[in-house]
Amino acid sequence: TMPPRSVEELVDRHQQIQELVGLFGQPQDPVSPIFVFGNPETAKTTTLSLLLPHLQHPHIFINCVECFSVPIIFGRIVTLLVTNGFLPQHLSSHKATAEQLVHSLSQIQHPNTTYLIFDQAERLRSLAGMVAFLLRLPELTGKNLAIILVSRLTWDKFVDKDGSIFMWPSLVLFPDNSHEALKQLLMAEVPKGADQDIFVFLADFVFSSFIPVSQSLSQLRYALNFLYHSTSRKISERKVAEDMRFWPELAVIAGNLIGNTFDRLLQRDLSLSEWKNSDTIQASSTYKQPSRLETNLPLYSKYLLIGAYLASFNPEKCDRRFFSHSSSVVGRKAQINDSSKIKARKPNSFGLERLLAIVMSISEAHVPLSTEFFQQIATLVHLNMIKRVSTSDNLSNPKYKINVSDEFIEQIAESVKCPLQSYLY
Repeated sequence: TMPPRSVEELVDRHQQIQELVGLFGQPQDPVSPIFVFGNPETAKTTTLSLLLPHLQHPHIFINCVECFSVPIIFGRIVTLLVTNGFLPQHLSSHKATAEQLVHSLSQIQHPNTTYLIFDQAERLRSLAGMVAFLLRLPELTGKNLAIILVSRLTWDKFVDKDGSIFMWPSLVLFPDNSHEALKQLLMAEVPKGADQDIFVFLADFVFSSFIPVSQSLSQLRYALNFLYHSTSRKISERKVAEDMRFWPELAVIAGNLIGNTFDRLLQRDLSLSEWKNSDTIQASSTYKQPSRLETNLPLYSKYLLIGAYLASFNPEKCDRRFFSHSSSVVGRKAQINDSSKIKARKPNSFGLERLLAIVMSISEAHVPLSTEFFQQIATLVHLNMIKRVSTSDNLSNPKYKINVSDEFIEQIAESVKCPLQSYLY
């Protein structure tokens, strides 16, 4: 799916664009802090990323997930301003103090207002006094700066713990997509080479069938793409798009195809491979499961899944034997043969530190340790590929357990050229 490439292509966001343009004013006007909020998938960041270049306002975006500490956030602000030519090259720094940030920003020479956009700003709440400091940057630097916070939370969640509000920004709400907007977005996402009539018909079917239980664009898009690839041939053979008499029949086919398993699929409680193998699919569609699972996971996630699998099925006492770089692959295989009589066990829980140590060993430095690891762990837990078995208050060393099939892990290992069997106990 191609994202919008201009402000004109944004769907149902004209009112929010007008509000933002009114708050921005003229290029050299001072702009009070702006708080943009709304649920996920409401095009908050997309709108700003298209609108600011369209208005030719100097700006930078800071992702508050990637910048997880105060010095890194300050350093990223300075580095991006240097990269975009708003500051001299010698000021670039990966980390910075508050004093260094104020000193650097005070050297901005651009005559127009410079916009600093903090995406996923809810992450800033854990940094004491951070939001208040950012909102006061124009005052501290004496420069024409516009601070924009983008968040999925409401402004009251950013209020100080004692209930006082340090500064009240201008609020811009991005409401959930209307039914008409969701339908328009689905209809516009015809894949390259797809039959447009069939795709539009299925988009209308998915929308009318699942809008009462889900208004998530990503979930509706997932349902539409899967349904299209599963039924487009049958629809084409019966020429449903040309003959209205076959539409009720297709509704029965699609309803049986999705059946009682679809709500579990949307919540990722059921893997795609399990859904394809389910009795519902075999009984109601001509879909043939591919011989190999199709995976499009990031490299970080692949190594994390392999590491989680090894940590779940290998005893912790054997980690030094299998993952020490002094051990050869031949030696590992010999040890596997010696323990081949051990019965298969259920996956055991493991700690975060052990998982990262195993990943660092099996990846052989192909995947450097960074904040991306922790983001991907949270994503894999959300997708139910890895289960968190410890309580939420255990933050020092949370416990996890693998939750995918052996076949899935074998394909993941093969895709990254990892000798999985050489590491198994």
